[in-house]
Parts: sequence; structure tokens; C-alpha cells
Amino acid sequence: MVWSDYDAWPIGSLSFSQTFFSDDYETIQHKLYAILLLCVGFVKVFRRMGRARHPAWGAPLPVLALFGGLMLFLHSHSAHPSAAAIAIHHSVMGTTAILAGMCKLADNPFQTLALSGDRVTGARSSWGLAWSARILLIGVLLLIYAE
Repeated sequence: MVWSDYDAWPIGSLSFSQTFFSDDYETIQHKLYAILLLCVGFVKVFRRMGRARHPAWGAPLPVLALFGGLMLFLHSHSAHPSAAAIAIHHSVMGTTAILAGMCKLADNPFQTLALSGDRVTGARSSWGLAWSARILLIGVLLLIYAE
């Protein structure tokens, strides 16, 4: 959220309202991605702490993975010199995120993890393993991403 755009809030010369209510859709999308990631992080922390026990709290992660993946197909860096390479990378990441969200939803979306201490009980399904592999792949794609 901080380092995505150097001229935008909070580190740049643009104010909060200029950043979020301008015509610069690229900056707005970067900030929305950061907000999505923060929401997913908070939900996962609350679930891990046992404060969000209802099975419905398992839905935000795969739903936001699907939504974020779809948003990557609409996201472009049109003025950038290597916009074509960035578009391909965004398409690969978007496809991977959509597949990850679908795998997580197929893994039994209404079952919460039974937590006992720090251990997670229960066996992993093949859908759960596919979810994990795709999330790791997104991490690798982000590590090699360069504009």
C-alpha cells in the first residue's frame, strides 16, 4: 500500500483524496489490491486466534483470490515501456490466482479447520494441496516480477 506508487499517498505529493478519487485507475487499483491483501490477512489472523470461528469466515480468502485474479486482467501499465511483458505477467498471475481460488472453494468451503493449540488437525485433500502449490507459485511470480 505504501510503496506501490511513489507520487501517491502516503509517501508522495498527492493527498489521500487525490490518490483515491482521481482518474488514475492504475494507482487506485494498486491501493485496492493492498486493501484486499490487508483484509485477507486480518481475517486469517482472527481465524487463527479463534476469534472468527464461523465457517463463513473461510470464504473471504478464496473469494478475494478470485476477485483479485479477475482484477489483474483489467489492470494495465499502458504508459510503461515494457507494458506487453507486464501484461503477460499479470495474466499469468491472474490465471494462477483464479485457479487457486477455485481449488480452495472445491476443498470443502464450509469446513473450518479444527485447531488444537498450534496444530492443524485433519488430512489435506488434493484440492488443498493444489491451492497451496498455486499460492507458492504466485509468491515465486511476485519474487521475479520487475517493471
